[in-house]
Amino acid sequence: MARYTMANSKELELREGALGCLASTLVLIDLIVMRVQMASGIHPALLNPALEDLERTKSLVAKAQCSIVGLPIPLSPLTELENAAV
Repeated sequence: MARYTMANSKELELREGALGCLASTLVLIDLIVMRVQMASGIHPALLNPALEDLERTKSLVAKAQCSIVGLPIPLSPLTELENAAV
């Protein structure tokens, strides 16, 4: 088995770092979702759109993770947020 070169090792470290940041982002989004769900009982019409936005954000983060790893990006209907980015 061949050894990693310095360039390969650095690229691997950068990818792992990016994936770690995205994983941490997903955990933080889940915490925010829990907090918004607790508050949405009081003002559901006001906070339910925030929950939808958070779900879209989680989907975009998951797609970024797939892109970094080189996996096929899961197919899903384009959201308004994704359409705006295209």
